[in-house]
Amino acid sequence: MIFELRTYTMKPGMAVKAAAHSGDVGRAVRARLRAALATNERWQNDYLPEMRPYLLRQDIRLLNGIVGPHAPETGGNLYEFRNYRLRPGGLKEWVDLYTDVLPTREKYSRIVGLWTTEAGQPNEVCHIWAYPSFEARIKIRAEVAEDSAWQNFIGKSAGLIEKMHSTLMLPARHSPLQSRAGPAFN
Repeated sequence: MIFELRTYTMKPGMAVKAAAHSGDVGRAVRARLRAALATNERWQNDYLPEMRPYLLRQDIRLLNGIVGPHAPETGGNLYEFRNYRLRPGGLKEWVDLYTDVLPTREKYSRIVGLWTTEAGQPNEVCHIWAYPSFEARIKIRAEVAEDSAWQNFIGKSAGLIEKMHSTLMLPARHSPLQSRAGPAFN
């Protein structure tokens, strides 16, 4: 299954308005087939004209699933989206190393999902983790850093990474990640 990840860069102060507008209008409309959007009057006349002034940039990644996605065990989490641009030729080796150490990493917290990019950014892996709070994230990541298996993974994989980025996210009020049951990924 291929997933689409869209990232929007908003004008300063517009993220809350854009998220609310997306929940009120965009989410219900986008639930329909994308082909229908070209002829959908509400999308064309209500959603897009209101949303465009908020945007500075839009990025799209097509993602191939490796692990999950899994619904988090609880709702109301802080989510960490991490993406790594790997050196050319390093993607498979990094994924192999990561999936080998993943059972160790999941002793501390469970992964939501792991993907490689199909399009958008080449040689990239993306993964999402759920934490009950920012403080829990700090504690868990410190514990993981002390694990010898994780340290071994870092030693082997660090040279494969060209660039790393981490984004901490809270689910919007319309997100299925707000509920205890977590998202409906299918």
